[in-house]
Amino acid sequence: MALTEQMKKFARAKLKNDPVTGKQLSNKQAAIEADYSEKSAGSKGSQLAKNPEVIAYLDGLLKLGGEGAGPAFESMSLGEAAIQADMKEMESVTNSLEYLRSIYKNSRLERKVRIEAAKAALPYEFGKVGEMGIKEGREQAAGEVAKTSKFATADERRKQRENQRVS
Repeated sequence: MALTEQMKKFARAKLKNDPVTGKQLSNKQAAIEADYSEKSAGSKGSQLAKNPEVIAYLDGLLKLGGEGAGPAFESMSLGEAAIQADMKEMESVTNSLEYLRSIYKNSRLERKVRIEAAKAALPYEFGKVGEMGIKEGREQAAGEVAKTSKFATADERRKQRENQRVS
């Protein structure tokens, strides 16, 4: 279902503040401002607040700068608005890893593209499996020696004796 003009009004109203309290409008107040009936405004506002299309539109408005972004969004479809919001967000990316993260976390992109971005980011987020530096190698070797040599702890020696008895 496409966004109606009333749904867009609701989303823009959610960005406004109540003049009396100074707080963000409630779902009911935003629905009333979007020209829904006062009798059904509470339930309609609750429904609209959970509608994925309204949430995406509202998210796009927020990413484009809040209340003043409404006119820029009016002529766009929901998909175009989401793409514009993503492009605006990409301007703030400062390094390649952040860029890859934003791609593989973006649910609007194809699954194949997201998987490829995750694969590309993997070595930078976690070291390659089986690859360790000199220091880690030495620590691991020392740990093995401590388990099997005469310098093993009493607990390790007890385990060794039990293993010898069983074998």
